[in-house]
Amino acid sequence: MQLYGKKLSKREFEGLVGDIGQVLGVRKIRMDEGKAAGVCAYEVRTGGGLSYTVLPDRGMDIPFAEYKGVPLNFLSKTGVVHPAYFNDRGYEYARGFFGGLLSTCGLTYMGEACIDGGIELGKHGRINNTPAESSGYSLSWDGDELLMAVSGSVRESSIAGENMVMRREIHSTAGAASIKISDTVENCGFRPEPMMMLYHFNFGFPLVSEDTSLYLPAHNTIPFPGESERLAGEYGCFSPPCENACDLVYYHILEKDPEGFGSAALFNPRLGENGLGISLHYPMENLPVLVQWKSMKYGDYVTAIEPSTGYVDGRAAARERSELTILEPDESRRFEIELTVFDGEAAFLSAAERMGLKPGCVAN
Repeated sequence: MQLYGKKLSKREFEGLVGDIGQVLGVRKIRMDEGKAAGVCAYEVRTGGGLSYTVLPDRGMDIPFAEYKGVPLNFLSKTGVVHPAYFNDRGYEYARGFFGGLLSTCGLTYMGEACIDGGIELGKHGRINNTPAESSGYSLSWDGDELLMAVSGSVRESSIAGENMVMRREIHSTAGAASIKISDTVENCGFRPEPMMMLYHFNFGFPLVSEDTSLYLPAHNTIPFPGESERLAGEYGCFSPPCENACDLVYYHILEKDPEGFGSAALFNPRLGENGLGISLHYPMENLPVLVQWKSMKYGDYVTAIEPSTGYVDGRAAARERSELTILEPDESRRFEIELTVFDGEAAFLSAAERMGLKPGCVAN
């Protein structure tokens, strides 16, 4: 284990602390104010400068994350909202969308609100507002490495309808500055069901500022119709917040690396002592489209990097294009995404070179 500049064996580490919670660990808490009252959470500290919170009551998603005291995530003006307030109609989803480091969208639909096969579907699906079953956490030793995991199952189901289950494990290695999210989505019912997934990673100030650049591998960018087309060349740069900024959406079709992975990263050279960066790295087999949402509005200052099963114009549009994934009974799909924080320009640029990433534009 590498911890606070020391290479420690399990026994050496145990000799330095009475309880490992002194420097790292997982703690279960319950929120008790406002619309968050009653929401359970797991607070994770890796001992490598990274800490984050997992909400079993909100689809095992991650509202907060910080590195050495620097916030990484965007948090919307709704804050964390108990799932009891969820309204699945139209765009009412936005009244409980905290953003956070990760909000998962799915399982049977995501993207724009629409009517598909006579069924009214709201924006971005239900799973982010569904409490998990059998959630818990574990700390386990693998030789001299301490592994930390939070897990749970989230079910989207209805009588005479779908029975889809997402089994999620979020794990980190003690002393490291990374999070690995491993999901298995299974059709536990007895009829074929549509499956759509979008991993809505949301980054905000101070990581995102006019100094920040988005790094991508070789790719093709398809702007969402409208203002995004006019500003297609500005996907990789960010401005200070302004009053009349439009929401911009881009689809990036990435070139896979030799192992079939895609990557994306943000880097702010003026954050911390020598700059701070963050990357997403994931197998592209089941996540072929990288969606980017960019909002430079006052109070909604965010860019989202979103590995996705497809485009975000709604399930009806995906079905019409014959791009909708259908899971047969007992069939499943596996998804894995690793998020890593890089402390300093040298560490970030070295990783970016390994992943084949280039800046979308030059930061100011």
